[in-house]
Amino acid sequence: MPPILQVIVSIIAIVLSALALSLSATTAWLTLFRRGQLKMTRPTMISFTHDGEDETTKIVIRALLVSTSQRGCIVENMHAVVRHDNTSVTLAFWGYGGPPLCNGVVVYLLGEKGWH
Repeated sequence: MPPILQVIVSIIAIVLSALALSLSATTAWLTLFRRGQLKMTRPTMISFTHDGEDETTKIVIRALLVSTSQRGCIVENMHAVVRHDNTSVTLAFWGYGGPPLCNGVVVYLLGEKGWH
């Protein structure tokens, strides 16, 4: 094989190797290292109610949580801030499911891959 042909073959091999490495790095970034986002759908129900005999005021919001990450994500803590005029109240209690309502639970949201 002539020397110029060997140089061309070597250059083509290096370019293809660089393309394969960049494709592998992009795939690793999209599937392993990117956290994704946690989103909430528009609430299907918002209710201002009283609970029990002691008439404690309760705000109930039902909505879906969606994870855009490939591997899923864990929700350990949530809060909501309710503002009216110059007053704001932080609601730190949240529950999952119902009835019965499980309070203070950790929720694992599936990613695009599902259970793995």
